[in-house]
Amino acid sequence: MPATIQARAAIADASGGFVFEEVDVDPPRAGEVLVEMRASGVCHTDWDWVRITDDAHVIGHEGAGVVALVGEGVERVARGDALVPNWAIPCGTCSWCERGAESICESKPLVPHECTRWRGQGIRRNFELGTMSTHAIVREEAVIAIPTGC
Repeated sequence: MPATIQARAAIADASGGFVFEEVDVDPPRAGEVLVEMRASGVCHTDWDWVRITDDAHVIGHEGAGVVALVGEGVERVARGDALVPNWAIPCGTCSWCERGAESICESKPLVPHECTRWRGQGIRRNFELGTMSTHAIVREEAVIAIPTGC
């Protein structure tokens, strides 16, 4: 597994603004996917989070990318596959997921904030994705593969 990756990210700076700076992204662990982001949308919720939160975080929860690396046990995608990360990450076992309401999952699987670091400190990723970064670590459950040829 390669060493930490230096990525460039749009970061809400906890003072109502944002900056573009380097972040360190760890390689994926078991059940995680390292995504090389190719596109990211801007939603009003991203702007709202920039303006109203008092903690720094990587902006973005809408995007598309390509699998750079997969962690142990990942089966949904392989290196080089195109994908869309899903902000409504289902656990698959809570009462909401069992009813088919995965978008309101109670036990959303998470990637620890320490896996992405800004200025030496772990940093949150908006909706557990942080798509406004050149690279993002996401849970396999958050990955929707784009079929070849689309």
